[in-house]
Amino acid sequence: MRWHTQTDSIADPNLKESSKTIPKILTTSIDIYQRDINLTTSGETKPNEESNVAGVRIPLSRWLEAALKGHRIKELVVLSSDMTK
Repeated sequence: MRWHTQTDSIADPNLKESSKTIPKILTTSIDIYQRDINLTTSGETKPNEESNVAGVRIPLSRWLEAALKGHRIKELVVLSSDMTK
């Protein structure tokens, strides 16, 4: 795990970047659903939108490291394959 900054870019054009807001401080487990990485922005719903595709655990040591450096972990950046290409 590394810190993602605004200046970071994705080198692989086949990857799509999306982000998921971390709801509160010291949240250690986050579920990623299909809707979080959905490639469409038309507002239409997909049948598998509520499917859990991953579970992510943020170690407590990362929270402590961020606090000591004066940062707050606000979002999780999710990289997914662009299946439309």
